[in-house]
Amino acid sequence: FGAIIALEHILERSWKVLELGGGGSTVFFADRCASVKTIETSAMWMEMLEERTKDYKNVELHYRSDEEAPKEIREQPDSYYDVILIDTGAVPDKPRPNRLELALASIPKLKVGGYLIIDNYRKFGNKDFPYDQGWEVYSFDDFGYSGKGTRILRKL
Repeated sequence: FGAIIALEHILERSWKVLELGGGGSTVFFADRCASVKTIETSAMWMEMLEERTKDYKNVELHYRSDEEAPKEIREQPDSYYDVILIDTGAVPDKPRPNRLELALASIPKLKVGGYLIIDNYRKFGNKDFPYDQGWEVYSFDDFGYSGKGTRILRKL
């Protein structure tokens, strides 16, 4: 919840968002930012996203396999996105994709001063992410939250 409050103060209407794994965050960003591009690796979540975002003109959904998702990220323009969210793999219909690979592929796509958000960072790993190399790091480990924390990293 702390991360949500922080984001409500950080986000700007003109910003472009790339999500790796959608859900409630897709609508959250669509209501606050200019555009949201979501790369989803779960067929179950993709179906739900299509229904929940059908009236949003600023949301673009892409279904990709776990193998295709990193390639899709690498094809995005460098230094283009203001916010990138890593939140894949929390669904029962399939195993988790490699979140570290997705996070590392995303770094060049983020503008300097932009924000990389890694949700559930403690539950799904990413301990090998280079947190000490060019980032301001904010951790939100709300007591009792089942997702095991959110990290918001500002690219320096």
